[in-house]
Amino acid sequence: MNRNMRHSQIIFLCFFLLVLVGCHNNAHLRTQKVLKPGEKVYSGSGVLAMGGIDESYDGLQNTGVMGFRGEVSMLKGGKDSEAGPYFGVGIGDDGPGLILGYDYRKYTGQRSGSPKKLGAQFEVNISEAGAAFHLRPSIISTTKRGRPLYGGVHGLLAISSLTEHEYGYGYGQGIEIDYRFNSLGAGLTAGAEFLTFDNNSIQLQVDVSMVKNSFS
Repeated sequence: MNRNMRHSQIIFLCFFLLVLVGCHNNAHLRTQKVLKPGEKVYSGSGVLAMGGIDESYDGLQNTGVMGFRGEVSMLKGGKDSEAGPYFGVGIGDDGPGLILGYDYRKYTGQRSGSPKKLGAQFEVNISEAGAAFHLRPSIISTTKRGRPLYGGVHGLLAISSLTEHEYGYGYGQGIEIDYRFNSLGAGLTAGAEFLTFDNNSIQLQVDVSMVKNSFS
């Protein structure tokens, strides 16, 4: 099988999976190559969350989580780690909102020749309904030229403190409902990063997660 045909099949497979499934809370595309100390990488990505079922509690459905989003990020390499901020905009159940976050990942297993990235992403989603806080720990394999495929596992924790506005049919009948939303789960990450150019790469990624949601 020639190299171009293999890359085409990988792209098709990733796109096909992206149409079928998506991360329940959020997914983040970052370079999976090991960065040199002081090296900076800037990324832009779009995420579409799909699948799952609609959940509600006494009519409450808004989670404060923005699954459909666009992000820009910066990662800077350290001695044996990488870190950097990211921000973006997304659309939740109550409309658009702001996304602010920070990445930290430590390199492990470099001596074995199969390094991995172990770390977490810390994030807050800010919308009209309130704020949602995220923690996403993960461990994932790395990429390099000639080895585009990567995979790993991740956890998910989301906590929201929200206000729902309910409007009646008459003047003065509107009420506000304060509630909390919690989500806990874990899943798998798989993707491909094509380091075709010296200073650029193209990446496709799929996150599949199982989560437990609760409203209170």
